[in-house]
Order: sequence, then structure tokens, then C-alpha cells
Amino acid sequence: MSKQVSPLSSVPEGCRVRVYRVCAGRGLSTRLYQMGVVPGEEVLVKHNNKGFIILEVRGVEISLSKGIASKIEVECLTNRL
Repeated sequence: MSKQVSPLSSVPEGCRVRVYRVCAGRGLSTRLYQMGVVPGEEVLVKHNNKGFIILEVRGVEISLSKGIASKIEVECLTNRL
């Protein structure tokens, strides 16, 4: 059975997801890893607006642009809260 992955930028608010893969260059990947966005990590999408997305990662809220969020592939764990 294959995993259903999608870009983080398309995940609606209230969904809990697991990071599957970061498809970015070395610099951006390193920065995301430093913020806790690593493969296997569970993330809660708290806000998904037109220009940015707010996540809760390891109890800390971070904000990413839609462009950066589109480089992060995730698998959905729960439906909207």
C-alpha cells in the first residue's frame, strides 16, 4: 500500500500530518531541520492562509511561506479538528 503524500502548502487548517520528505536545497533543508521539520516528525497545521502557513512542531509555532511549504511532502494523519 502506497502512502498518500501531498505538499504541506495544500493541507487544511486543523490537520495533523507527518513529514515524509523535504525537497529543497541543502541550505533550506538544513534550516528546516534546525526548526524541527524533519522526516518522521508530526506537525499540526494551525493556520493556512493565502501567503503563509503556521505550524506547531514539537510544541513550538513556526511560520513558513507557501513557497517553502510546497517543498515539504507530508502524509495526513488526521482529518480536520
